Amino acid sequence: MSNRSHIAPFRKLRGIVLPSVLWITVLTIVVAVNYATSVGTSTRAADNIKMAALARYDAIAGVYVGIEHLLAKRAKRSNPDPNLQLAINGNSVEIEIRHEAQKTPINTAGSDELRLRLVEAGLDIGPARVLAARIVDWRDRDHEAQAWGMEDAGYFADGKPYGAKDMPIADLVELGLIMDIDHHVIERLSDHFTLSSLTAGSRYSVTARTRDAQGNQSHVTSAVVHLGTLHDRPYQIIKWRQNG
Repeated sequence: MSNRSHIAPFRKLRGIVLPSVLWITVLTIVVAVNYATSVGTSTRAADNIKMAALARYDAIAGVYVGIEHLLAKRAKRSNPDPNLQLAINGNSVEIEIRHEAQKTPINTAGSDELRLRLVEAGLDIGPARVLAARIVDWRDRDHEAQAWGMEDAGYFADGKPYGAKDMPIADLVELGLIMDIDHHVIERLSDHFTLSSLTAGSRYSVTARTRDAQGNQSHVTSAVVHLGTLHDRPYQIIKWRQNG
């Protein structure tokens, strides 16, 4: 009897609450539809923002999937797959994994090797020749410009408030200081150059590209990942890069 006395009031309450919730839901939908109709343009703009945000976070998720793949392959002592593909939130996510040792160390390569790799990265032969010479002049300690290169006087004459660094390149974004090139070009070059060959053996670059249903590229996220040996820190993300 005591159990039934507790259940009966609950059933009565549920009979009152459920229709109320349904009416509130219906009214909410009606209000939402009317509002969406009256501000259709704003709604479309909000949808675009939502889709852009999804593409960005889907690409970030793709990077972490690539890292998980690296760790799983390392546990099995096998080489990671260079290309993976999956679907997240209706977007196609392409994941590319590259060993840093496969890249050219930008701080030790000569001008000829730099030029060749710049051409492989998509630069025309003329800009590649100029940028290769300027990279050497940027990092070396002398003040004599190579053919096609540039030292302090050249930067000052070009209106820059700085001269050649005369030190190793610490970040590939410095290429934008060495030569006026678009950041998208720098992102592309990051697939071909590494900063140091000393730590390349334990580092990988993981790049995730999201594409919509029409196959259009929506967002690119990449990370340089250092694989550790400690169980409590199996990996470390050295650097993130994003563009959309």
